[in-house]
Amino acid sequence: EVLPRELTLVASAGMDWSVKVWSEERPGEPLFCLPCSSFVVAVKWHPKNPNLLLVACEKGVVELWNVLKDRECPLASVRVSSDCGITAVAWKDSGRQALVGLESGAM
Repeated sequence: EVLPRELTLVASAGMDWSVKVWSEERPGEPLFCLPCSSFVVAVKWHPKNPNLLLVACEKGVVELWNVLKDRECPLASVRVSSDCGITAVAWKDSGRQALVGLESGAM
């Protein structure tokens, strides 16, 4: 997920339970890593605040990170589902709400 601004940051999700944030100017190594609660399936930058990153974890948890303030613990963490995995996350254009897609097809 590329940051939707003039900044050139890219967030990538991996099977190592982390999100890596990269700079296009320095592609050889990540700028920093965010430790997550389980396998990460999706990430999405906030459409208006370049410090906020939404992270979807396989075990039904969505985490909101403020990468400017804390890179060890999410700003908020919510269990969306205990019996169905998350497949996608998205922000509404206003950035006031987030959408979460589940394996069952529900949002």
